[in-house]
Amino acid sequence: MNTTNIEALQEYLENQAGHIVTEWQQIASKKSGTGEIFSNHEKDFYKNDEEFVRTASQGLLEETNFKDWTERTAAKRIKLGTPLYHSIQKFKTFRMLMNKKVQDFVSDNSSEVNPIEVLTWIQRLDQTLDEAAELFIRKYQEFDTEKTEAQQQVILDLSVPLYQYQIV
Repeated sequence: MNTTNIEALQEYLENQAGHIVTEWQQIASKKSGTGEIFSNHEKDFYKNDEEFVRTASQGLLEETNFKDWTERTAAKRIKLGTPLYHSIQKFKTFRMLMNKKVQDFVSDNSSEVNPIEVLTWIQRLDQTLDEAAELFIRKYQEFDTEKTEAQQQVILDLSVPLYQYQIV
């Protein structure tokens, strides 16, 4: 390997983004219970999820910024009425897939990788994914609160007694 092992792993994960997303969406669709939310809408999320894979992979080498991704994704999930636990399931599935890809990379490069490096990689990925999940949950709750408040305002507006209005 010409590059450092961690750079090679990061490149490997980025190159695997399409495969990771496809498998991620298939597993998430099965785990959702209904399958409908994911099977009907995951195509719309494909590029978004690929961006997530690449950003998470970059977390091996540098601090990442999931702000745009979390805002966009949380807003879409709220609009679709996706329960929060479905998104949490997706995060768990993604972590499992990324760890499997690290294992595949280590298997292919076992003579050049030491166990301490692998532990460091897993820690970095876990930290990156935990930060992304936390940001997503915050944004999801923020959008959900806004939606609920807007709905409550509509109900209040519709429930104003008619006697307050004067007919001229």
